[in-house]
Amino acid sequence: MKLLVVGTDKNIFTAGSEARRRVAAYGGLFEELHIIVFTPCGFSPVKIGANAWLYPTNSHFWFLAPAGAVGIGLAVIRARGIDAISVQDPAESGLSGWLLKKKTQDYGDSYK
Repeated sequence: MKLLVVGTDKNIFTAGSEARRRVAAYGGLFEELHIIVFTPCGFSPVKIGANAWLYPTNSHFWFLAPAGAVGIGLAVIRARGIDAISVQDPAESGLSGWLLKKKTQDYGDSYK
């Protein structure tokens, strides 16, 4: 299964952090794990482990982060084919997940 996650934990980008170790372990449970994180400017996309990728939104303003996540998410969905979308909370990341679902409804039950 290929999973796309939208969340807010910037600690995932810190090498050696507990959050990053946890995500790397989660990556082993999926064929591919793609995580979009709401971040301010200054972060770079990174691959951790064999099959886990992190994508920052690099948003200048916090209220633009959900739109940035949607743009990144659509690019990942089109490039990689995604089986499921998960969000961290029902607020900002939930909005991004809902918009991604609405924009990919033409793909049917899977996002491929």
